[in-house]
Amino acid sequence: MERLYYLDQYTSGKAKELIKGCSQMRDRNSYQEARRLLKKHFGDPYKIASAYLSRISNWPSVKPNDGTGLQELSIVLEQARNAMSSMAYMNDLNTANVLRQLWEKLPRHLRSKWTERVSKIRNASEQMASFMIFASSCLNKLIWLQIQSILKKQLRDQRKRCKILQTRRSKIQERQRFKLWNNYVKTRWKHEKPSFP
Repeated sequence: MERLYYLDQYTSGKAKELIKGCSQMRDRNSYQEARRLLKKHFGDPYKIASAYLSRISNWPSVKPNDGTGLQELSIVLEQARNAMSSMAYMNDLNTANVLRQLWEKLPRHLRSKWTERVSKIRNASEQMASFMIFASSCLNKLIWLQIQSILKKQLRDQRKRCKILQTRRSKIQERQRFKLWNNYVKTRWKHEKPSFP
């Protein structure tokens, strides 16, 4: 019963509606029945593969310098790559049409990098590039972009700190100059008292 409760908590939409009836069965087989129903309705490898293909095909193109967009695309590619390693029907991702669609989703600078990579693969092994290689390339580029953004942020933060320190130093120096001038005027005032008519 406890496993069925957690299954209910971690499902939503149609899947949650599907297993609602099992929670009212009140016997030991209710969890197994819920799993069977989920597998029957949502575990068809062909439907899962089609859903991945559809999701990738409908994905918007990533704009240049859009790290977030590239990250989201790479997450989808990683999910599909993981599913591809363990499911049937996922080889449809290796078709030239799907790889072309994915290529069109990349920013221009990454398109040219991918084209270079495909040429190297063809020349080295006389084979076509695969979805696995494409997904790995995107993930590697994402890692590089994340490192770059971290370094840029650190550099910006360091520059801000330097500016703050320079501002503080100049304020301190200004105060010191004012004190010196003030002391000079006071000293001068004591020794040379002006005479008023």
